[in-house]
Amino acid sequence: MRWMVLVALGLWACDEEKAGADGAPTVDAGRADGARPLDAGGPDGRVADAAVAEAGPDATVVVDAAMVDAARPMDAAPVDARPADAGAPDAALPDAAPVDLGPPREIACFNGVDDDGDGPIDCADPDCRSSSSCFETPEDCGNGVDDNGDERVDCDDVLCLAVCPPAEGPLDVEAIQAIFDDACVVCHNPVDQIALLDLTAPFVAQTVGVASSEVPGLRIQPGSRVDSYLYRKLAFAFRDVPGGGGEGMPPWPEVPLPAATVDRIGQWIDALPPL
Repeated sequence: MRWMVLVALGLWACDEEKAGADGAPTVDAGRADGARPLDAGGPDGRVADAAVAEAGPDATVVVDAAMVDAARPMDAAPVDARPADAGAPDAALPDAAPVDLGPPREIACFNGVDDDGDGPIDCADPDCRSSSSCFETPEDCGNGVDDNGDERVDCDDVLCLAVCPPAEGPLDVEAIQAIFDDACVVCHNPVDQIALLDLTAPFVAQTVGVASSEVPGLRIQPGSRVDSYLYRKLAFAFRDVPGGGGEGMPPWPEVPLPAATVDRIGQWIDALPPL
């Protein structure tokens, strides 16, 4: 009787081992590799793709990379939503300091208009003291003083060309063009049309033997500086030419060219073969 009880207990224990403690199916002992079957349920309890389940545990599973990417959570790192640093806000920027243009001045000293509204007109306005249109005080060419206020003293002043020694030799065309480019073409160019005379390179094409647009005669008379209106403008000696007027070159409030430079341009004109 005792041995019958022992046999019954042994059979019961064997059945429990096969079924497992919770009644779940046991691992297939017949698998050669002993690998566990694919988990048919995901972490949230959902059933895996039926095709995978039907394929069996030994089937090769091809995973769709796009599905994997879609399933992966986005980078949880916080994204800085602030815009790139564009500098301090406008409210923090100091107001730009206004440009001090100084008191109003006459725009031109020969236009018959009180440009700055202070009462005196043209040459009666103290602003025009250094304008070539208003030279009333001659330059004393040996006292070391800027008598007429044009910022040129004694023999450096073009008004002293007649009494001071001549400069050394004429300039060539390239040097004269460089002077015009620096001091004159800002106004004398065909684009802005501030002045009728075009002194852009080559200036000789618009000046030598070309009629003046202001007075009778030529802009540059080859062989004669005194008959060349352009030279007279540079030498501030244009007021005694019939019809001559306005400002010298460069115009006020710019400083006249040095007397030696003007004289060397005059020498170049004098050396040109007459027409």
